Amino acid sequence: MNKLMFSYHENRVDAIGKEIVETFAELAMDFRAGKSDTAEYKEKNALLGESIAKYCVEATGREFTGMEDLKNPQI
Repeated sequence: MNKLMFSYHENRVDAIGKEIVETFAELAMDFRAGKSDTAEYKEKNALLGESIAKYCVEATGREFTGMEDLKNPQI
C-alpha cells in the first residue's frame, strides 16, 4: 500500500522544485519495490542529487557549475 508521506502546495513550488519532489517520490516507490540495485535507479538517484545541488546553488544567486560547487563554504 502506497501512502502519501509528503505533500506540497503546487503554487509555491517552481517547475524545478516540482520535478525534484516527483523524482524523489518515484525513487522512493522504486526502492520499496526492491529496484534499488538497478542501473536505472542508481542513475536517476545520482541525477536527483545533482538536481538538488543545482537548485540550492542557484537559490544563492550563483551559477551551478558542478557538484564541486558544494565544497564552497559560501554555498
